[in-house]
Amino acid sequence: MAISYIGGASGGGTDTAISVTHGLTILEDDVIIASIGSDSPGTTTCLDNNGANSFNEEYDSTPSINTMAAHIYSRVAGASEPSAYAFTLSVSEGFSIMIQQFRGVDTAAIWDIDPTSAAWSSDTSDATPAVIADISTIVDGAEAIAFCMADSGSVAFTSIDNSFANELEPSGGLRCAAWRRNVATAGLIGATSIALSVGKKTDAIIFALNPAAGGGATIEVPLGPLR
Repeated sequence: MAISYIGGASGGGTDTAISVTHGLTILEDDVIIASIGSDSPGTTTCLDNNGANSFNEEYDSTPSINTMAAHIYSRVAGASEPSAYAFTLSVSEGFSIMIQQFRGVDTAAIWDIDPTSAAWSSDTSDATPAVIADISTIVDGAEAIAFCMADSGSVAFTSIDNSFANELEPSGGLRCAAWRRNVATAGLIGATSIALSVGKKTDAIIFALNPAAGGGATIEVPLGPLR
């Protein structure tokens, strides 16, 4: 079946406690991706704080890149999910969190390209755009997710190319954003450029979800009445 993006939620601030009330209707076997950026001094850790609804830690860039750290988690939803998800930083600092909900992912093997296999693109020169190197997906219908952090709370992400769209960006905290695109035919997708309003140090990555058997193009599920 095709991967469907169902919805997302985000938040940001400065604290040790990270929590986002998502407002999503989550069904059993939906896949939840939590992408967290923290303004890390290089020693800060991030811990899952969801008890029985725990996430798998897919990537932790501590010690940090560019004085920032990325923490990427995944969860295959159970029959009943909480209204909020929570994580804990070891030090109070600026953070942003993005929750993305997908349906139609292969729950036995959710990754086409997992975050540990994908290469981070780091720009230490206060430049724009941030450029993520070309990657190659494995399965037709994979859902690629781009994630970028900028070492400033005031910079804006102004555009992204290579058919990525549907930006999810928290307000407050460390400046982070996520985008997505369906890769209908497996293979190289090309380098991806993310433009910033002001040149800043950036860290960025693309990883991809694996569709369930018979997958294809991603379906956007409307969250309210069509207008």
